[in-house]
Amino acid sequence: MYTSGDNDAWETPRMRSGRVSVIIPTFNRAYCLPTALGSLQQQTYPDWEALVIDDGSKDDTAAVVQRLAAADPRIKYHHQQNGGVSAARNRGLDLSEGEWVAFLDSDDAWEPWKLGAQIACFRALPDIGMVWTDMNAVDAAGTLVSPNHLRKMYGAYRILREDELFQSSRRFAEIDPALARDFQQLAQAPVRAGDIYSSMIYGSLVHTSTVLLARHRLEKTGRFDTAYRTGEDYDFHLRTCRHGPVAMLDAPSILYRVAGGTDQLTAPAYIVEMARNALVTKERAIARDRARITLTDRQLHGILSEANRWVAEEHFKRGQFAMARPYYRRSIALGDHKLRHVIKAAVCHLPEPAVARIVPHLQRP
Repeated sequence: MYTSGDNDAWETPRMRSGRVSVIIPTFNRAYCLPTALGSLQQQTYPDWEALVIDDGSKDDTAAVVQRLAAADPRIKYHHQQNGGVSAARNRGLDLSEGEWVAFLDSDDAWEPWKLGAQIACFRALPDIGMVWTDMNAVDAAGTLVSPNHLRKMYGAYRILREDELFQSSRRFAEIDPALARDFQQLAQAPVRAGDIYSSMIYGSLVHTSTVLLARHRLEKTGRFDTAYRTGEDYDFHLRTCRHGPVAMLDAPSILYRVAGGTDQLTAPAYIVEMARNALVTKERAIARDRARITLTDRQLHGILSEANRWVAEEHFKRGQFAMARPYYRRSIALGDHKLRHVIKAAVCHLPEPAVARIVPHLQRP
């Protein structure tokens, strides 16, 4: 489980002002780690440390990172027994020394302006605790397949109006004119800021490899919950937003690899678990912070109904009808009365021969 962050364990007397600690969890990614680290070395902002947390790799990860570290002492290699991405990121947090903390997944890469632009946002908006950005999706060869992918990947953007989501907006060119002149992506990019905690109950708006966190906010947020194997990002970023305003620099700062394969935690095999974890995250937040959340009971019932239905639908797709039943039941009780979903809920209680005849018709688009 994560720690609350409200204790002495997060005191950082060795913190180095101005430094960015970049935490890079990795597992059997020797083939792409040089690209990730190379993009870090190309940053216009040079004061960083790269904490590569090798989560029990069996490939050449150690040799690859140690070779790069020999040429660049800002790169630091740490090995641990396999414990999952949350445990690896938490180890990086333990070791970090920076005033700011960033997360870079080992199969992603950054634009050279990322850290410099985000730090400029922090200096212009001292009350914020996190800055995240948009992203471009690429295939295994690095070819662009989906520009401005954040709003396509995270469905909450299709529910929320951005003019209501944030309380303020300004052009990045007003914050750092020189950087905006040097990089076209930043010339017209807006920086939107505000308290988005209630809106985040709908679903995550934040992608981890785009994030830069202030140390003072991290101390309140705590750590990643190691009970989650996937979906841990949503829980962590939701807790980050719980403690105050955040900002989005609306320009794609990373190349997000979408054609990776089974080692990605967003691969289809993990979707059921991701859906369940998203539901648990929402339920915990609502139970803990009902007075903090500005949404109405009706809105919250709709959110929980949709979250239960997502779990039910993923089990249904896999023929796990008994496992789907309680989630359909809760979704309907919370207000989902769509005929298609009610029929699926009923089908889950039928004998197997009847289910075999009906399900192919229900699974048609």
